[in-house]
Amino acid sequence: MNPTDSPVPSPTSTLSSDGRFAEKVLGWKPWEAQLRIMRSIRDHRRTLVMAGHAVGKTRTLASLIIEWMAMRPGARVVCTATTNKQVHSILWAEVRKLIDRAPYLIGGELKETKWRFRDRLAEALSVDDPTAIQGVHGRANLVVVDEAEGVHQSMWDSLETLLSSKGSRMVLCFNPVTTSGYCYEAAQRPDLFNVISVSCLDHPNVRERKQIIEGAVTHEWIEEMRQRHGEDSPFWSSRVLGRFPASSTNSLVTMTELMDSDAPTQVVDEPRIGLDVARFGDDRSVLVVLDRSRTVIECQSWTKTDLMETAGRLRDAMRRHGVASRRVGVDVCGMGAGVVDRLAEDGIRCTPVDFGAAADGDWGPVVGREAQFTNRRSELHWVARSLLRRRELRIPAQWKEIWADLCAPSYWFDGRGRIAVESKDEIKARIKRSPDFSDAVLIALGAGGIKRPMIQ
Repeated sequence: MNPTDSPVPSPTSTLSSDGRFAEKVLGWKPWEAQLRIMRSIRDHRRTLVMAGHAVGKTRTLASLIIEWMAMRPGARVVCTATTNKQVHSILWAEVRKLIDRAPYLIGGELKETKWRFRDRLAEALSVDDPTAIQGVHGRANLVVVDEAEGVHQSMWDSLETLLSSKGSRMVLCFNPVTTSGYCYEAAQRPDLFNVISVSCLDHPNVRERKQIIEGAVTHEWIEEMRQRHGEDSPFWSSRVLGRFPASSTNSLVTMTELMDSDAPTQVVDEPRIGLDVARFGDDRSVLVVLDRSRTVIECQSWTKTDLMETAGRLRDAMRRHGVASRRVGVDVCGMGAGVVDRLAEDGIRCTPVDFGAAADGDWGPVVGREAQFTNRRSELHWVARSLLRRRELRIPAQWKEIWADLCAPSYWFDGRGRIAVESKDEIKARIKRSPDFSDAVLIALGAGGIKRPMIQ
């Protein structure tokens, strides 16, 4: 192949990571999960793909590499993986296969570990040499990490530097096996990564119980794994569902639980509002609205606003959503007390929520009346965790900041057997941000619990 101005005869900007390039230029048709990955690369700086076995993630990555080279002048692509074999013999081999089978003549100079034409370059780099990444610069870099869970920690800082140029993207693909390390931590940060889970059960071969896509997972294999390992096993979670196994740490809420609970509830409750008022510094005031199905439908945040304006924002949200004052919770540990007092002057009696106060017991039917907590904050965290597990609280994936905050705290049992959750200050010191978004949800739940389950 000789170097050309472009690796394809006439690339156009209309072929943009939504499956059309794969179909029209490379001659293969992605299935729905592969399309989700392609759209994510188009729309998000960082994409994390937790995938079951043999669902086509390597084919997707190879297709994206070719498209990136075709569509972006001055582009650089860096590919790496857990082992050099994974990079060279699997991922890079798939790139070569797609180029060789494409209905169009793909130009450029494709070698064992490099593909070059004019001002564009794709490289398959060693997984154990961070210095190989230093000096990689392009107008738009694409960082592709296959089997990312096994990549050594020392590589990640170097890979992150490749996102410094505008329009750059990173995609990590792996089977989620280990509940620790960079990939597990990244999965708990949906504010930074667009997290995608690809289950074998959704694959066309499994749904149709026949071979639709050659070489992919089959219904027969799924049934064998079901009998051999069982649906409650870590193997099933990781290799079949594309989810992390149940956490072995004292994580209060896991990303898997949030993903599982992102479905309509059958709850009938009163609409609620929670307001966490900024105390100082870079903290934010956050207002969250839960509708009658106990689903978060609005989340807004702001900084450096006086209490009068904050009270005005709360009053406006109450009016728009028809929320009764008794179902409006306001944090009174800091500046929020001023908001409560200001609204009381207008006859609006909100529910003050003091995280440092004793547990109230108003959610007994949900958490268990025998449960004991060190304070109101720990109790409300446990309420949120319990409601998510019961599918009685829904936080849609669009509210990524809430997801990230809920995944941050850990819990333990004190010497008296009470449940204790990390304080806000402890969390902020550890993760370098204040969990204001999740606190607003807790405050909404703190505006009066239930005496009995409220299900349709």
